[in-house]
Amino acid sequence: MKFVVPITVDSTNLTTDVANTIADWSAGTYNLGDQAVVGELAYEVVADPSTTDEPTVGAAKAVPTWIVAGYANEWRMWREGTDSISSKVDDIETTVEVLTVVTTVAVLNVDALSVTVEMTDPVAGTVYDETQAAADIGVPDWWEYFFTEYQRSAGLIFEGLPAYYGSGVDVIITITAASGGDTVSVGRAVIGRDVPSGQTLQGVKSRNLTFSQKVRDEFGGLTLTNRRTIRVVDFPVMLASGDVDSIQRTAATLSATPTLFIGDSTKPETVVFGVLESFDTIINGLSVAECSISVEEF
Repeated sequence: MKFVVPITVDSTNLTTDVANTIADWSAGTYNLGDQAVVGELAYEVVADPSTTDEPTVGAAKAVPTWIVAGYANEWRMWREGTDSISSKVDDIETTVEVLTVVTTVAVLNVDALSVTVEMTDPVAGTVYDETQAAADIGVPDWWEYFFTEYQRSAGLIFEGLPAYYGSGVDVIITITAASGGDTVSVGRAVIGRDVPSGQTLQGVKSRNLTFSQKVRDEFGGLTLTNRRTIRVVDFPVMLASGDVDSIQRTAATLSATPTLFIGDSTKPETVVFGVLESFDTIINGLSVAECSISVEEF
């Protein structure tokens, strides 16, 4: 079991070729339904028929003239959960300068051919370089090969990055399209240092928590409102008794911190980007303790 808390990625350390699909705001008249970007966020006009307000000003009014529509395309892969998608025609290449030790990179909910992660040092050059296939093309027969859509990759985990520290160290993520003109997309990228947190045991339980609504009227008619479904994953973990206190104190900081939890990096169903829901410990003896860690997808 590992925790990976993402480092902060912002305009000071990010270089990317992912462009925003909505233009930056500039002074002028915007009509109902128009959108514009300010900073990392996209805004939409709700004033009827139009407004000249700057979006952040308009959004703060008692009767808003703008509302936040979400993060701009450039920033979606670094913000929120795995279903907040950044996309681009052809390959995506992003470079993040890291000023602290990072050992793990995760690229989650990705639709592409492959993902490559490199770490470069200004003196030592390339110190890490790994490529993983993102497209799952394993099919049982020819019918499936021709007529079934490929599944998006739930997540690719790159571990064992060398523990470099200091300015000038770059992590480069390249997401490669299957062919020219294809659109690649990614739900969330995570760069951080892994914190080993015991041995994941058999019996990991994953369940879906849906926010869709099913409402029946007085005649039994059913109205369906489709909303988001998230995963809740329960990890049984064994810890050395001497590690319980430090890991509990680490876990106590994660209740409101989006974190990557890795039960087994080779099993995507045991990898979840979310927030800690509970951390229960049973100390059975002097040497080991049993823990139950529950994580709610972000």
